[in-house]
Amino acid sequence: MTDEQNIESTEAGAAGQSVDGAYAGWSEQTPPMKRKKKYKDSGSGEVPMPNITSLLDALFIILVFLLKSYSTNPVSVTLSSDLKLVASAALLSPKDAVPVIVDKSGITVDGVQAMKFDKGEVPADQVAGHIIAPLSEALRDQAEKQRKLGQLNTDVSFKGELILICDKDLSYKILRDVLMTAGDAEYGNFRFAVIKAAG
Repeated sequence: MTDEQNIESTEAGAAGQSVDGAYAGWSEQTPPMKRKKKYKDSGSGEVPMPNITSLLDALFIILVFLLKSYSTNPVSVTLSSDLKLVASAALLSPKDAVPVIVDKSGITVDGVQAMKFDKGEVPADQVAGHIIAPLSEALRDQAEKQRKLGQLNTDVSFKGELILICDKDLSYKILRDVLMTAGDAEYGNFRFAVIKAAG
């Protein structure tokens, strides 16, 4: 066998081992594996900041809901053994006004106790001609405060409105003195807080 025949037989054998006419060495080679990209480790140990846009949206919606709920409920009454409201079928919703609570223990104006009763009655030394002095002073302070706020904010003004939150067993004598004192302190519009009757 000559050298030329030997070379031809070697090439023929290599061609027989190739795939689809490709060179013989390709079948042994494998394509490079795709490697997953890894985050570069800067070595600082910092965690990337998450996207909090959706969280802020949810918090904003909750805040708006709470503000709307607060603005639609201007009167908050905590019932106790000294304060039980009258049940009524009234459908009017309360408006924002100065709350005056008259229960069995005394009179409270806008969350601040103006006076205490003596055995369920107004002390005689604090009433002059149906005007209860501590209540009158507290109401005049509230009126002055509203007038000062009105100078800073045009949306606030003194309208002379009261919300009376009275115990259902309150005597007419005390209620009459409270109303006359309020009128003397320039509060001429009254609303009574009641509990909506069942049914």
